[in-house]
Amino acid sequence: MAIKVKFSFIFAFVLILNFSNAQQKKALSFDDYDHWKSLAKQKISNNGQWISYEINPQKGDGYLYIYNTNSHQLDSIARGKQAIFSPENDFIAFTITPQADTIKALKLKKAKSSKMPKDSLCIWNLRNGQKKTYARVRSFTVPSKQGNWLAVHFHKDTEKNKREHNDSTAQDSTQISKIPHKNSPSQKTKATKDIKKTAKKFKSEGTQLVYLNPTTGDSIAFEKVTRYFVPKYGDALFIVQSVGDSIEETQIKRLNTHLLHTDSLFHQSGKLQSLTASDKAEQLGFLFSPDTGKIKTYRLYHWSQKKKELTTVTDTLHHHIPDGWSASSKGRLWFSEKGDKLFFGTGKRPKEAAKDTLLKEEKVYVDIWNWKDTRIQPMQKKNLSKEKDRSYMAVYHCKDDIVTQLETEQLPSVSIPFKGNWDFAIGYDKAPYEKASSWNAVFAQDIYTIDLETGTKKIIQQKVSSKYSFSPDGKYLCWYNPGDSIWYLKNIDQNKQITLSKKLNIAFYDEINDMPHSPKAYGVAGWSPQSKYVYIYDRFDIWKFDTQMKKEPLNLTQGLGRKSNTQYRYKNLDDDIIYIDESEGILLSTFNESSKNMGYTWFKNGKLNTCLDESSYISTPIKAKEANHLIWKKGTFTNYPELYHSTMDFTDETMISNTNPQQKEYLWGHIQLVDYTALDGSKHQGLLVTPENLDPSKKYPMLVYYYERSQVG
Repeated sequence: MAIKVKFSFIFAFVLILNFSNAQQKKALSFDDYDHWKSLAKQKISNNGQWISYEINPQKGDGYLYIYNTNSHQLDSIARGKQAIFSPENDFIAFTITPQADTIKALKLKKAKSSKMPKDSLCIWNLRNGQKKTYARVRSFTVPSKQGNWLAVHFHKDTEKNKREHNDSTAQDSTQISKIPHKNSPSQKTKATKDIKKTAKKFKSEGTQLVYLNPTTGDSIAFEKVTRYFVPKYGDALFIVQSVGDSIEETQIKRLNTHLLHTDSLFHQSGKLQSLTASDKAEQLGFLFSPDTGKIKTYRLYHWSQKKKELTTVTDTLHHHIPDGWSASSKGRLWFSEKGDKLFFGTGKRPKEAAKDTLLKEEKVYVDIWNWKDTRIQPMQKKNLSKEKDRSYMAVYHCKDDIVTQLETEQLPSVSIPFKGNWDFAIGYDKAPYEKASSWNAVFAQDIYTIDLETGTKKIIQQKVSSKYSFSPDGKYLCWYNPGDSIWYLKNIDQNKQITLSKKLNIAFYDEINDMPHSPKAYGVAGWSPQSKYVYIYDRFDIWKFDTQMKKEPLNLTQGLGRKSNTQYRYKNLDDDIIYIDESEGILLSTFNESSKNMGYTWFKNGKLNTCLDESSYISTPIKAKEANHLIWKKGTFTNYPELYHSTMDFTDETMISNTNPQQKEYLWGHIQLVDYTALDGSKHQGLLVTPENLDPSKKYPMLVYYYERSQVG
C-alpha cells in the first residue's frame, strides 16, 4: 500500500511539473514563422572529411556551417552560401551575401542596381586553415572532376572602387589595341562643338576574371570578360572578351593550366551567344554572329586542339540542315562524354518584323481554335512561348566533319541518352495520339531510333503509354503495357520482342489506383552490367529478369517486401555508375505501409541486411565520392529533419546540425498513428495530431483532412 501511495505521489508530481513546463512555453504566432529556419544544400567533400550545409530563416540572414568529420569541429560563417568543395579536397569556396536589412533599406530607397552591395567570395584553404576574401563577385566556378583551379568573375567596378583598388587590378596583357576611326579629326579646328564629330566609342560590358589556384598561389587575370567556361577536369579555361573601339569585337582565349600559357583562338567583330567545351578541354564549340543589327543569325564554330584549327560548322548556307534554317541560340550546346560529337540547336532563320503602323487601341486580339487541332486551346496558349522559342537538335561529328539534323518539324522531340555515347538517338512522336489524349487521358507516343550519322529513323515501338527504360548500352527497350498489364522487352538490333512478366501472378501496376484511367506501373529500377538483367518493381519487391530468358524471373528481395508490407527501392549513390552491380552491394530504401517506418537495407551476396528502420522521415543519402561516408537528414513531427553523418552501414551516426533550438521554448504537439474502421467496414489509418497542452478531461473541436486516398485526422 505504501508503494502505491509513493507511486501516486510521484505520478502527480510529474503531472504538475509537465503542466508547469507547458505553462512556461509560448504559443506560436505569425511573427515567429519568419525566424523559423530550414536546413538545405548539404554537401560532403570527395574524401569524406568535410561537410557543409546552410541554415537560413524565412526572412533575414542565415549561416553556412562547415563540419570536420575527423575532429568533429563545427565552424559557422554568417551569410555564407553556395559552398563548393574542390575535387582535390584542398579548399572550399563560398559566397558571402550582403546583410538582408541593408538590401531591404536600399530597395525601399529605390537605389539603382549599380549602387547595391554585391556578394563577396571566400576561399578557405582546408590544409592550413587560411581564408582569403574577394569583393564584388558576380560568379565563381570550380572544375567538377579534377584540379585545384577556381574561376572568379567580378562585377564592373564603380569609380569609387577603381580609386580604392587601382593598384590591385591586374593589367590585361592581351587587350586589343584601339582601331582609329577614319573620320577622326587629325588636328584642332575652330569649329563649334555642335559641328565637331568624333567616333562613338564602344563600351565593353566585360569585367575582370581571375583564374587562381588557392593551393599553389598562382593566379592569372583577364579583363573585359563576358563569358567563361571551366571544363570538368580543369585542364584549361576558356574565356570570351568583348573588346573593340567603335564596334564590338569578340575574342576567345584558352588558358592551359599546366603550362600557364594562353592561346588566342578567335577574334572577329560581332557577338558570341553560347560557349561549351569537351570534358578534357581538347575541343571548343560556340555560336557567333557578325551581324550588327538586333536580329542576328548565328554560325556554329568548332575548335580542336588536335587539328590546331577553327572550323565553321554551319553558316547561312549549309546543305545538311533545312533550307532557310541556321544554328539557333535557343538550343543547348554540348559535347558528348567521349568528345566525338557536338550537339546544337537549329531553327528557322530569324527575320526582321514588318513595321507596325497600327496603334495599340486599333488592334484586336482573338484566339482561333479549329476542331481539327490536336491540342485544345488552353494547352496551345500554355505552350505558345515554348513553341516560339523552339529549336531543333542537330549533331556535328567532330572527326568526320559531318552535320546530321536529328529533330524536325515532323519529329520535334528527340533525346540523347547516356551522355551521347550511343550511335543513335531516341525520337518520340505523340502526334498520332495527341488529339485523343484530350478526352481519354492516355498520353501515348511512338518511339524511334535515329542514326546519328545518317539521320535515318526507324520505329521500334508504337503507342507506348506508360513507363519504359533503355538499357545503358542501347541494346534493349523495356516497357509496360497498361492494356494487358505486362512488361515487355525488345532487342533493338534484332527487332525481337519478348514478354517478361506474363507468367508471374504478381501485379506490377499500382494496386490501389482509384483514378479514372489504367493504373501505372511502378517502374524499372535499373540494369545489370552488359544488360544481362533488368530489375523491375512491383508494389513492394524488386524482380530480376534475364534479358535472354534463359533463367526464370527472380524475386531479388525474396518476397519479404510483400510479406511485411514493406516497399524496397534501389538507391544509386554515384551518378557516374549506370548499372546495378550486385557484387558491390546495393542500397535499398524501405518504407513500411503499416507502421510508416522508413529505413535502409544493404543487399549483398543474396542477403538483406537492415541497417536503419525508424519511425522517422529519412532522406536519400549522399555519399562521398572517394570514401565510405554518408550524410542524410532524419526527422519527425517533433524533431526537425537534422543532418546526420555515418559510415556506409549507418553505424556511428552523428547528428551534426541543430536547426531550430528555439523550438523548445514553444508549445508544440504530439502525433500518433491511428487504425480505424470506416462505416462500410474497410480498414484505414490516420494521423492524430494533438497540442502539447491538451487537457484530456476537456472536449475540443477536431479538424479532419482528406485528399484523395490520403487522410489525416
